[in-house]
Amino acid sequence: MKTANATLQQDTHQFHVKWVTTAQPDIKTLFDSYALRYQEYKQWVAPPYDQLALDIDPFDELAKYHLGIFDDHGMLAACVRVLVHPAPFMLHYAFDQAFVNLPVQGPSIELSRAVIHPKYQNQALSKRFPGHQMLSLLMREVFRICKKEEIDLLYMATLEKAVRKGQRYGYPFQVLQTATMQNGDVVLVVSLSWAQLQKVQQQQNPDLANWFCA
Repeated sequence: MKTANATLQQDTHQFHVKWVTTAQPDIKTLFDSYALRYQEYKQWVAPPYDQLALDIDPFDELAKYHLGIFDDHGMLAACVRVLVHPAPFMLHYAFDQAFVNLPVQGPSIELSRAVIHPKYQNQALSKRFPGHQMLSLLMREVFRICKKEEIDLLYMATLEKAVRKGQRYGYPFQVLQTATMQNGDVVLVVSLSWAQLQKVQQQQNPDLANWFCA
């Protein structure tokens, strides 16, 4: 499968989207994502990659897609790794025993190692959709992957504050399990149904729903 590209115009910024597969990788995009991920996850990076300032783990080879969103200056603005069931999901191995027992329904995907560049973490994506920042652009591209794969359900483990923020903006995340990390951060394992998301968005913000599904 070839790298898929799309260009999205949002007010003053133009974002260029790449879907990359490990079967036919875009090496620069992959290493840009490993470097951006390192900024967020460096405390968990194992040797020898910690010396290279790259976040690389065994799940990178198992991921069917790596998604990168670049701004109009060529800087990686956001990235996420997509594991497609029945590939092993990171949440079954990277956390405590409670997560190992989490049942996963197929067909489904897992999002992991999602990172938004600090420059875009608090910047509005569009004047039309205040509050919907880079998260919405990232999730729209994941939605397109799921449509291609004919998958409705996704799983991910992320910080509680990120889940609550997404819920405020209409993402109907279902909390499945909770864990407290060694540094005190609260992590939630959540699922999300795209069908339910579309239903909620059509009720709350039809313009956003139309943009999301375009």
